Order: sequence, then structure tokens, then C-alpha cells
Amino acid sequence: MAIYMVPNDVPVEVPPGGSFSFDGILMNNTPTPYSTDVWIMISVPGYGLFGPVQQYNNIPMGEYQILHTDDAVQDVPAYAPAGDYTYIAYCGDYPNLKTDSSYFGFTVTPTNYIGNASDWNLSGGFASLSNPDVPTEYVSVSNYPNPFNAATTINFTNPSDGVVKLDIYNLLGRKISTLINRTLSAGEHSITWNGADYSSGIYYYKLTVGNNVYTKRMTLLK
Repeated sequence: MAIYMVPNDVPVEVPPGGSFSFDGILMNNTPTPYSTDVWIMISVPGYGLFGPVQQYNNIPMGEYQILHTDDAVQDVPAYAPAGDYTYIAYCGDYPNLKTDSSYFGFTVTPTNYIGNASDWNLSGGFASLSNPDVPTEYVSVSNYPNPFNAATTINFTNPSDGVVKLDIYNLLGRKISTLINRTLSAGEHSITWNGADYSSGIYYYKLTVGNNVYTKRMTLLK
């Protein structure tokens, strides 16, 4: 299990009572369905570790599944002292078993301006992962060859006319390519990904069909 957070603006500087935003990724990098807890702690200057400011229990993950949350907004309360902080997300079995963690720094700036936030509230974020969408339509998706060098063809069926998106991610959960992001007709479709510019290793492709998301693993061997 792996977790990642990427702030939307760097450096992250915020006045007391303001907020900052980030994108989060939660990934099950095993062939076994898994449930995990996610919790967020904050290292406060002059105080130490504080939290959890948010906690989400028993998030279900399918095999090799990747879950994304975009534009999460973290409030910084007006009483937060100026200084350098660390924002930390853990996944595992709360509170003692930490499978993975991700963190970034932020600074509460000394200023006469005070925002409206009154507490460490998080909007969006990993809360949206607690009840991930369950596919309501069956979509067949596979790639061949697998393993491959250096190109593979991803085949899938689209159950009805609609927008389809196909993204490629590396083992760290970072998106490296978007192969499709447009309306496709119902039926069978295929697209080839050429990994000649990438190193050998494990990659994931994520197919989004309407509200349904399918993620599978592929191996590039050179």
C-alpha cells in the first residue's frame, strides 16, 4: 500500500485563517484486495506532532487499484502560530501500523491579515476515498503483450457512448501519459502505448468510463 500527496502550489505559504490545497493518491500495489486506514498529522512548530486532524477508516482497495483525490483544501486556523509546519499523511492500521507515509512542508506567514478559518478542517481529500464508486457496468479491459518491449496494446469495451479517459501511471502513482480523453462510441476499442522512452518496470493503466474506474498492471521489460 502506498500514499502520496502533492501540493498544488509551492512553496506552500498561508496566512493564519487561510488554506492550502493538494492532490492525493492511494495505491494498492499488491495482487490482493486490501482495506486501509488513512490519517493526517501535522508537525506544529514549538509543539510537536498534532492530530490526527482527519482520519478515514477501512478504505476498500481492489488489487492494484489506484484512488485519486484532487484539490483537497486544508484550512489553517486563525490561532495557528507563524512558522514552518509539516503536513503528513499515513496509511495502514491506525494508530500503530504505518504501511506508508507522504509529507510536505508549509509555512504559516507572520501577517496582520487573518483569514476566516477557525479549525484544522479538511474539505474533500481522502474523505472521498472512504466510499469509492463501485462499477455499475461491466467493462472488459486488458493489454497484450504483457510483459512487453517496448509497446503494448490496451483493449477495452465501452458499454455505451460516452467520455472515456485512459491514463498511464508509474509505480510511484504519478501520471506520465494520457492516451485517451474524449467521447467514444459503444463497442470494442484499442490503443497502443509505446514505452520506448521509459525505463523497465511496473506501470499501471487507469481506464475511466463514465463514473466507473478500472486499473490494471503491466510490465515493461527491455
